[in-house]
Amino acid sequence: MKPVLMVWTETLGWMLLHAVWQVALISGGAAVLLAAMRNRHPRQRYALALTALLACWLMPVATVLSGWGVPQVLSMDAWAAMGSPLAAVAEPGWMKSLRAVMPVLVCGWLAGVLLMGSRVALGLWWLRRLIRQSSALQGELSAFVGTQLHKLGERRAVRVLAHPQVTAMLTTGLMKPVILVPASLLTGMGLPSLQALLAHEAAHISRWDYFFLMLQQGVQTCLFFHPGVWWLCRQIDKERELIADDIARQLTGDGRQLALALQQLDQWQLHTHQQGLAAHGGDLLSRIRRLVRPEQQRLRWRTLAPALVSVLLALAGGGLWSPAVAERGAEPAPLERVLPEPTGATLAAFQQKIYVDTHSSHALVMDEASGRILLEKSADTVVPMASISKLMTAMLVLDSGAALDEQLSAEAADLRDPNVLPLKMKAGMSLRRADWLALMLIPSSNQAANVLARHFPGGEAAFYAAAKRKMQALGMQTMQFVSPSGVDEANAASARDIARLLQAAAGYPEIRRLSTTPELTLTLNGKSQRFWHSNQLVGDTDWQMSVTKTGYSRKAGRCLTMLTNLNGRRVLIVLMHAASPEQRTEDARQILQQLRQATPSANTSLPLASRTMQRPAS
Repeated sequence: MKPVLMVWTETLGWMLLHAVWQVALISGGAAVLLAAMRNRHPRQRYALALTALLACWLMPVATVLSGWGVPQVLSMDAWAAMGSPLAAVAEPGWMKSLRAVMPVLVCGWLAGVLLMGSRVALGLWWLRRLIRQSSALQGELSAFVGTQLHKLGERRAVRVLAHPQVTAMLTTGLMKPVILVPASLLTGMGLPSLQALLAHEAAHISRWDYFFLMLQQGVQTCLFFHPGVWWLCRQIDKERELIADDIARQLTGDGRQLALALQQLDQWQLHTHQQGLAAHGGDLLSRIRRLVRPEQQRLRWRTLAPALVSVLLALAGGGLWSPAVAERGAEPAPLERVLPEPTGATLAAFQQKIYVDTHSSHALVMDEASGRILLEKSADTVVPMASISKLMTAMLVLDSGAALDEQLSAEAADLRDPNVLPLKMKAGMSLRRADWLALMLIPSSNQAANVLARHFPGGEAAFYAAAKRKMQALGMQTMQFVSPSGVDEANAASARDIARLLQAAAGYPEIRRLSTTPELTLTLNGKSQRFWHSNQLVGDTDWQMSVTKTGYSRKAGRCLTMLTNLNGRRVLIVLMHAASPEQRTEDARQILQQLRQATPSANTSLPLASRTMQRPAS
């Protein structure tokens, strides 16, 4: 299966599995609330049921959006061929079984959607055919409908048609509504009853109920497999009819006449599926009783049955959720295995890849020694790089040969950029160039970067000229550098050029030392001040970083670059435009975890067996 198709299949498969408990939870909660609101106005219950139905649709959509991304290929054959050991990752048997049935599950769902969509389309076609064959009603009934619609503030032109094949009065059409009346009703029902039913249909038109009916059928088509959706749709139909009954009673001033009309209409009731709003819809007996003798509704325990089923499904869904989260976050135990020396067809059979779904919009992972790309995701797109720009500033300062012990003072212009330090800097503040460099690379001070650029030998013009020469020397074709701190959004580069920047910065011992120092202590204004590194991973021995730099701005998002030591080899990782520091860190952990699990047998070049990283719904 092709990578994109595989990712789509798994994403949709997980959506369907999570929809089982998500929709159950929503419909169960709606059941409890509707039971509590049993004596409230039908409008309130209708709004609640309709909101719950829309939530049932939005939750799977959110699952797809959170789980889908262009698949990033983590090239394990390249990694293994460079001397990494080999291991397999233990995966629960039930998870393998789920993955195996994902294609069947998705195909079955698509077939169901096609059938349900065809059912709706055929119903609409049948209605259009009936409308074309119907004859327009003139005279008193048509004038009555126009009068009632005018009372309701409705300005759309509404046609009243009669057809012999229609056995229930119904309304269809959105911008050009049509009321279809059974021809047999015109002779078999008295004028007051006909007017009561037409007032009911006018209420549907004034409330734009046909639009919400089509929306309801769209959700029902997509989630046809879930009984919670069908139950919610029945509740919506029921409350919709009750609201229309109330409006019709207000228009005619006689609820008993509408009840009598509904009773007579039941004799012509159509037992097939309707694509319009039928006057006999909902629970007809309860509607008649409510019109004739309104009374308080008592709580019936059977109304809470959907809530009980929902709790059971939610618990089952929680069982599906927890192992998926554990699979993603926990460190799985590697299973050692001995493999023969790969030759010919055996090597081709195992040359597979891992697909890693990152939160970061742009990513690049590269083996430093060989220059081989292990992973890339939109790595050539030029994006703002925020404080990662400070690696270039640091290199330029060190290249200039300026004395690190020289005292440099801050001016007001240097302090205009946002201050990330828990210290209010003042114009005239003086520190050694080495201290400003440390403030720039450890807590990522924007003001420190400005001071260093302004005191560059030859001034700021010489600083930017040196930057241009440096970018040319490093072969950076996309990088734009107009601000020493990266505050200016014009400071931008592709992930590939940032990898070149990181690799060049790793050649400076002072940058390596400062960028991996967890904390900095300086005496400022006569007081000892402590500053922490902007990257909370610095100091964690699990990461073994040689160089690192973070970045953030509203447009750049959360960025991270690092050069880390892994199994005796150095790997460059560039992650750009994540939504949060947690997502940025999780991407790095996921990549390093997969590389570490590509374990060990120095004399084999066999890659790790493919494994798709699945992110559960959030």
